[in-house]
Amino acid sequence: MTGQTAAFFRKPITRKIRLAALVFALLFTATAILQYLFLQSAIKQRAQSEFAEWAAQIKRQLNYQEKWDVIKFRQAEWDAPGSLVATANGLIVDIQGFAPGLAEKVTLPQGVEDGKPVSITSEIGETWRILMKKLGGGVVLLGISEPMSVSNVDSLLLTNAQLFGKTLADACAIGIREINRNIDYAIVDDIGNVQFAIGGIPLRISSPVGNVVADTISQVEAKGTRYAIFRSPIQDAAKKVVGWLAIPRDMTLERRTLRNSVWFNAALGLASWLTLAGLTANYFIRTDKGRRAHLISLEEALNQDESDTLEFKSSLRWDHNQKAVNRSLEQTIVKTVVAFLNTSGGVLLIGVDDDRTICGIQPDYDSLSKKSRDGFQLHLQQILSQAMGVDRYPSHTSVEFHTVQGKDVCLVRVKQAPKPIVIREQNQPILYVRAGGASRTLNVEEALRYVQDHWGGYI
Repeated sequence: MTGQTAAFFRKPITRKIRLAALVFALLFTATAILQYLFLQSAIKQRAQSEFAEWAAQIKRQLNYQEKWDVIKFRQAEWDAPGSLVATANGLIVDIQGFAPGLAEKVTLPQGVEDGKPVSITSEIGETWRILMKKLGGGVVLLGISEPMSVSNVDSLLLTNAQLFGKTLADACAIGIREINRNIDYAIVDDIGNVQFAIGGIPLRISSPVGNVVADTISQVEAKGTRYAIFRSPIQDAAKKVVGWLAIPRDMTLERRTLRNSVWFNAALGLASWLTLAGLTANYFIRTDKGRRAHLISLEEALNQDESDTLEFKSSLRWDHNQKAVNRSLEQTIVKTVVAFLNTSGGVLLIGVDDDRTICGIQPDYDSLSKKSRDGFQLHLQQILSQAMGVDRYPSHTSVEFHTVQGKDVCLVRVKQAPKPIVIREQNQPILYVRAGGASRTLNVEEALRYVQDHWGGYI
């Protein structure tokens, strides 16, 4: 077998490959979805586990016993990246590691005035010396708890207030270390949103989120960063809710990992489906080609070279070299038609030489008892029916006669057969196919493989 013929039988686009591609695409898609759900669940479970551990640490350090021991609490340490502690009615007790969404809208302490330090005692018994400074777009409140322990309190507050500049943006640009460590502060915009806060400035949260009676997790995104905010009630010894705790967690890395996983799997999934689509499209193109191969016009055929779907024969039975009838030429015609049937169909032109020279079929007419188109067609039908069976020839082939350059030619249109057409030669079954522009026989192994590929295992 030639290399060209061998390549023909190694074509990769087979039913098995298409089925394998479909199975792979479905499995990969299902795996990608399950992987996404698994990662999402793992991220959620990890966050919940960390939140639970952090909340337990903070509540142990808070150790609420009929009153708020904020001094001891602020001296304690824990692993949480940030926290907000508030009373049940929304009074902020302490904020550390501020994150957007940690504190909702707030109201300012009563009695504060722009540029004038005032003393305030909060409802949990803390004494504060507080200074408010108005900014373009909001205010900044600076405060010192237990001011009696710090000298020159008002001067310290006024000096540090100048560091916050004149606008809300200026104030938000200040670093924590630029402000005296004895001073807590909160930056609040004109509509009550906390832009930043550290310490226990006695602001009151006005949002209903203050009514926390069960553990909840919400999502907040700000400036390209995604936060999960965990809120949990704080209870006294009698299990009465006396306050609540909020802990932020930066979820950006996890979300990025999840998003990258989604994009990666989506790209591979798309590639697998596109591959399947390509294989399927190729299959339908090839199938459609098989359906249409026999439909080309005479003019198209005469302008093409011989191929797997086009064959020229100078005669049906008349040997132009020997000037006599040659029955082997009839067998060549049979082999060509059978090969077309077993491959993709095609067109056989009788009366045209290999170089597309018009020979005509008049010599064939003259060799028949009925010297006409009818006689030629009847004889052609007889030799094909004898080789293939009378039930197969008429349904898959049609015969036309045309006059070209004053000579008759016969055009035989052959459709692709729905099942193998096997003929017998020397009492041996033979399967002919088209390959490399010629009709070729297959050995047993090749035939089995070809039938499996071409007809899906038809026996």
